[in-house]
Amino acid sequence: MRHWIQLESYSDISISLPPQTQSFVPSAQTTVGFPRNSVVASCTHKIQEVIKIAEQNHGRLLERMLLILPDKTRSQIAARILLDAVMTLHQQHSYFTVTILYGLGTHPLMSDEEIRHLTGEERYQKLQQMGTMIKQQTTKTKTNDLVAVSIPSHPFQQSNFPQDYTVTVPQLLFNHDFTIIAGDTKLHPYEGRYGSGGINKMLAVGIASLNEIHRSHSAEVLLSPHTRVGDAKSPFVRMIDTTAGAIRQAMRDRADSRPLSIPYGLTVVAEDENHIGAFAFGNQEKDRRSLAEMNFRRHHFWVQTAFDVVVSDVLPRQGTDLLAGARSLQYLCDWNQQKTPLLHSPYCIALLYNPCHELQNNNGIGNDGTKEQLDVLATLTQESYQTLKPKIRQATTWQKLNQLLTEARRLILEQWQLHLEMVSQPELIWLGLEDLAQKALEQQQTSLPTASNAFYQALLKYRGQHNPTMRAIANLCDQYEQGQPLSRILAQIRVEIVNQEEEEGLGEGGQRAFRLLKICQNFQHFLIATANSTAISYLEALDPNLIPELSPQLREQCHFHQPSFASSVVSGQSRNHQTSQQTLSADQTLLCDQFRLSLLGLQAVDLNHYSSQVAVDLALAYASWYQPETPQLEVAFLQSPVILQRQILSEYNL
Repeated sequence: MRHWIQLESYSDISISLPPQTQSFVPSAQTTVGFPRNSVVASCTHKIQEVIKIAEQNHGRLLERMLLILPDKTRSQIAARILLDAVMTLHQQHSYFTVTILYGLGTHPLMSDEEIRHLTGEERYQKLQQMGTMIKQQTTKTKTNDLVAVSIPSHPFQQSNFPQDYTVTVPQLLFNHDFTIIAGDTKLHPYEGRYGSGGINKMLAVGIASLNEIHRSHSAEVLLSPHTRVGDAKSPFVRMIDTTAGAIRQAMRDRADSRPLSIPYGLTVVAEDENHIGAFAFGNQEKDRRSLAEMNFRRHHFWVQTAFDVVVSDVLPRQGTDLLAGARSLQYLCDWNQQKTPLLHSPYCIALLYNPCHELQNNNGIGNDGTKEQLDVLATLTQESYQTLKPKIRQATTWQKLNQLLTEARRLILEQWQLHLEMVSQPELIWLGLEDLAQKALEQQQTSLPTASNAFYQALLKYRGQHNPTMRAIANLCDQYEQGQPLSRILAQIRVEIVNQEEEEGLGEGGQRAFRLLKICQNFQHFLIATANSTAISYLEALDPNLIPELSPQLREQCHFHQPSFASSVVSGQSRNHQTSQQTLSADQTLLCDQFRLSLLGLQAVDLNHYSSQVAVDLALAYASWYQPETPQLEVAFLQSPVILQRQILSEYNL
């Protein structure tokens, strides 16, 4: 019996999935939970107690309270509870003022209408009556006066960054007497220990400067095997803990600092505002450990099979652009390991329903950093496409074509990853080249050319035109080939090292490029079903369709327009690629029209012209077409981000 599922991303449509589909939905709360009114009352009491002790310790009354809240891309349950608790407290003790600061990180500024929606209209009006100031902090533009804070080297650091560096945070932290940070405890791609919603992430990333995001979201950190949801060894966690600790210390030590206490945090685990499973109020991340464990259990699943097709839906607030909504797929890729595979490689298919509705994010493509890195991928793909055209036209067998496309894809992704690493941490590249050049210079008096060869090979590896470091290295490579003395080249390298300053790194949201990199490395095709015409056009240009370039012989051999492809969806069974005289149905004709071959397997399914079901059937048809001997496709459906881990059954525990 097929599964009918109502989509979250497009609430007016539903899809049908095969009977063998496994659907993963976070389990319901196992505890009775707390009535919302009691949580508000408890929080009011806890805040009042902490303020009273702080006032007694410092011998003065609290005059200014700062509330740091998440933006529209995060759920608002804890934020609204905190607002209600503070408004209740203000009615009892109206001698203090309240300022709200929304921590946006690299996200665009919110409109007044969006802020009213976050708080709720009635609550918003009450805040206005209290004289509450509402501010936002983003890296996209200056919105607040900033204060520099020195950050010591991080425990995870292996990258030869300067021992100490500086971040800037809003002056508001230092001219308010008491700060409270609100956030719901949720799964997060990098925060393996507690997930999103804590004090440290908001201090270190939500309201800090772009150079901190450059470091914590660097290739070194994000490509670590432990930087994944649910992994307690995440280096990302250690980095933001160090940064947040330095910010808290500055709040204590600065002569002009007003705080009566270090910041406190309110967090909840809740299905919605009326079903609050647990809450915590404290000034340490460990105060929410039990909430994190509860949240992990609700979202964690052991699976006993690997999947051929993964269909992912997205919550509307997360479907802002092409990659923001792909978080569930990233989690799957992060836990897809050779010994415990979650995906049947190499021909797995991913389908994501994604409205891409944030117009400020380059009309739904991605924010500035994301699009900048996607544009480089588009350039690499176009260069490869132009080079491959003659070979594609000459290919006479599917095997030969497949070899061409597989090798081209591997090289594109390798080059893109190298580009991302160089943009993320150019100082690592220059330091490595300095070391090789120094060794080569020392060996010039001997007969051993090993170091010189290694240096030249490194120059060739990094040579390119896709970022400033690549272009500078290309210039050095030209000089080396023209016989420039190695001593002069080494001197130029050292100048580059000295000139390295705090750059934007991957830019605003550029770390999401790693999400797409992982998806392309794990899935043969990545389909995005959307009605956003700009995103659709961008994907089509990013990864062009190769079918028009095929020779007539190969096109006939592969039978792209035969029922062998489209009819495979009807029963979910595989079909041999043999010509059939069967007449195509209307839906099967739509599938054939959508069939594509491309270098990266990226494809938009235009929901303005095709039904949501065509997207599902297309994903299943691709999987059957690539795996004709598979008796039954294994399908997973993800509507919320979850953690899947493979449980391998041995002969002893079957």
